[in-house]
Amino acid sequence: MNGARGGTHPSSLDHDELSLLEDFARMPEREIAALHLATTDDLTRLIDRRGFETLARHVHARLAGTAQPPQPGALAIASRICSGVRSR
Repeated sequence: MNGARGGTHPSSLDHDELSLLEDFARMPEREIAALHLATTDDLTRLIDRRGFETLARHVHARLAGTAQPPQPGALAIASRICSGVRSR
């Protein structure tokens, strides 16, 4: 047994495999860029309503699932925001 099959010896990647690996590595960057474009106002470069609502859902989930009690009112505010989001 030479180890190549078991993975104890490094293998080399051909051009196509390397290209595929590079594309795969860039996927998270593209996802983050797309999310940023989808949640940012073009003119002001500030977070838009969709971004705010996404952030509110995330904060609500974090506050609802945390072992530490949230600051007074934080969960209620996040709940109100998210209930408005769900009703749309």
